[in-house]
Amino acid sequence: MAVRTRNGIPARAWLCGLAAGLFCLAGWARGGEPPRRILVVVMDGARFDVCTPRTMPNLHRFMSGATVFRRAYSPSSWTLPSHASLFTGLYPQEHGAFRLPYQPSTDTEVDTRRRQAGKIPVADVAIPRGLPTLAGELSQAGYQTVGVFGNPCYGYPVFNLGEGFDRWINLVEHRLSPTGADARGFYAFDYTVDGTFYTVIPDAQDVAGAVLEALDAIDPNRPLFLFINFEDPIATPLYHPPAARPAILKNYRRYLVESMRRIDEQLPRILEFFAEGVVIVTADHGQGVGRQFPATFHGSSLDPAQTHIPLLCRNLPLRGLTPDTPIDLTRIMPLVLEAAGVPVPSRSGSTDAGLRGGPRDGPCPCAFSHLDSNPAHDIGRFARFAVYARDGQVLLDRTGGGLSIRFVQQQAGRKSASELLSLEQALQGALLPFTQLERVTPRTDRTGVLDETNLEYLRQLGYVE
Repeated sequence: MAVRTRNGIPARAWLCGLAAGLFCLAGWARGGEPPRRILVVVMDGARFDVCTPRTMPNLHRFMSGATVFRRAYSPSSWTLPSHASLFTGLYPQEHGAFRLPYQPSTDTEVDTRRRQAGKIPVADVAIPRGLPTLAGELSQAGYQTVGVFGNPCYGYPVFNLGEGFDRWINLVEHRLSPTGADARGFYAFDYTVDGTFYTVIPDAQDVAGAVLEALDAIDPNRPLFLFINFEDPIATPLYHPPAARPAILKNYRRYLVESMRRIDEQLPRILEFFAEGVVIVTADHGQGVGRQFPATFHGSSLDPAQTHIPLLCRNLPLRGLTPDTPIDLTRIMPLVLEAAGVPVPSRSGSTDAGLRGGPRDGPCPCAFSHLDSNPAHDIGRFARFAVYARDGQVLLDRTGGGLSIRFVQQQAGRKSASELLSLEQALQGALLPFTQLERVTPRTDRTGVLDETNLEYLRQLGYVE
């Protein structure tokens, strides 16, 4: 299987790795031995309410005694910005990877026109090169870093989710149709050969097979960080021919549960490898199911249906966080680095400090989410923001016409009017610094020059002429 490999280590990076390695040795001397194996699993589009002991018995059996967060939220309601936040510890406004290249269509010709008309800067769809990432910091500390990505859209180099990984395996590149990605359209995954339906989207068995193959190739004498993306929950209808999809959508929750069980069937072979290590299982976003949203709907709202996600953590020191603490995916990077004895880079959501003075770690713990995926929007004039607390949430829309703020109480009848007013004011106070976040400057000596392969992919997407 072909993989993308990072070539060469600059002297500065080597020295940083040596310093981080000495830091780890100091941790061993204090009796706090760092984990030799770290696993992070993302189930793409898995809602909080479908990751249960009934739907995923193997996972919950393995995670017995682990911390299961009941109020975990994604930093956005679609794949690219949430993964970038998980990897960088930054919110979408800080890392910048939060725009769709265009509004997708099932019509290839419409797709092409929208891509070319979008003219979205590359900087709005990618992790900046050289920005500190979870994989990059662990790699410099001596870990082998491997990513196996099942999502068919955002694993390509242009989006740079593989920043810092020694090996980044984008499975869809090995499953493209014989006619090529440009003929299919970026969001068109189906093709037919001799009347038989195929999809380029890997399922849980495909992803698990690639993971086991990657594990066979690792150096057993070095520590390992492994990241896995399973695509099954969000791609549930797309594994079936188009004619079958309307019937699936009418009974979508049942098929969604089946997708979780497919992942659960594959997990034991992987989890046993990390029995003594740190294991984190989560999702990048939820999805709307039911009357309020069409099935599989995501990336359109910050309603908890699209942002409330499972988060299970095993053998990970949580610095006082409890299962009821509101938490978002920006916490993962600093928590894992601290467990590994690796210094947490500045501006990566350190657990020692609040969000630029905000109350994320204060008396009203909060999780945050951001959304602006529409390429037609002016970044400075349109965005959606949300802050989630234990007893309520505030959602803010910023448009050219002004601000719209909505407060939602989580548990009706549990608080007096004055208590609700105090909660709403606290959440609005927490939200204000979040709306003012700005992009973080990458710490790098690397250039942003793209090679010819990447440029050709950008041309197919309509980013460059």
